[in-house]
Amino acid sequence: MKKFLILTLFISAAIFSASAKPPKISIDKDEELYYFPSYIAYNKKNDLFHIKIHAWVCEPEFDSTARKIITSTAKKHMNLSDNDLENKTFSERFRLFMIDQESRKSISALIGTSYYNIGVTDANGHTEREIVLPSNIFYSIINHSGNTIPEEAEISFTSEAKSDDRIFEGKAKLIKPEGIMVITDIDDTIKISEVYDKSKLLRNVFVNEYKPVPKMQKLFYSWKDKGADFTYLTSSPWQLFPAIQSFITKEKFPEGLIQMKSFGLKDGYLSIFESPEKFKTPIILRIMKDFPDKKFIFIGDSFEKDPEIYADIARKNPGRVPHIFIRNTSAESRDSDRMKKAFDKIDPSSWSLFSDPSEIENLSDNLFR
Repeated sequence: MKKFLILTLFISAAIFSASAKPPKISIDKDEELYYFPSYIAYNKKNDLFHIKIHAWVCEPEFDSTARKIITSTAKKHMNLSDNDLENKTFSERFRLFMIDQESRKSISALIGTSYYNIGVTDANGHTEREIVLPSNIFYSIINHSGNTIPEEAEISFTSEAKSDDRIFEGKAKLIKPEGIMVITDIDDTIKISEVYDKSKLLRNVFVNEYKPVPKMQKLFYSWKDKGADFTYLTSSPWQLFPAIQSFITKEKFPEGLIQMKSFGLKDGYLSIFESPEKFKTPIILRIMKDFPDKKFIFIGDSFEKDPEIYADIARKNPGRVPHIFIRNTSAESRDSDRMKKAFDKIDPSSWSLFSDPSEIENLSDNLFR
């Protein structure tokens, strides 16, 4: 009874009455609201659906003076030529860094026939909220009959601007509660980034065409064919989401969730890829909590902290991580002091160090049996 009352209060705090005048959000005409694609998790213990919503408010255009200052700073940090600055790829990827991220914006969204509070944007213009719905309400929204969880489902939600009646739409996809989720790093795991060299890294991020790590797409699709879900995890900022999503689609990697980090210009360009463990660990733990009946395969590279991050999480969640795959980008060996320390108290048969994806094809097949 106590849990029911708490849940009722939680839902009441998040929802606006559908019969009341629909609230419009205070988004100025020169501002934009973006909803990043997200997921829905089902908790069978309480028969509840958890809808994750992530909104971002920004003003896409700076005045010419601000644009010149920001471009000049980027040119210095990235060692760019004038030709680089005129490069179409650079312009497309960098334009979302030349923005004013809008804080203190109160966001609400229409889900089904009711309006829900999505929160107030932070200093970098982001707000994230989890909306919890009983199964009967969720099923009514997706027009699902019966009392069994659908194999697939996706919901749309919208917000309307007060200033000019623009409609902003977001989507969230239902992820099946059981089976295997692959959580994969992006940089130097599926995309060649050369993280070990900051100058090359920044050029690969902002100027060069994104190139896939050979044979990773084939490996991932073999896992998808066996029923795996995918989460792509990178310490790149959300400003690069369009480029990352386009790369995954173009190179035909399996569709999946994309998780990135919040970033503001005040942090400085060189901090974009710093301290991945501070970002990755809480994201992975949150996803594991949202899907308590799933098992997780982790895959990353050896140059940064993926071995330490993944192994630490596996130690703290026994039985939930059947295997960790590390692409060898730093000339490591299984017997190196670093690897011994990172994988201390981890079953040696439950982690692999590889250079070519073909090395682990047969091993990974056994994980899905």
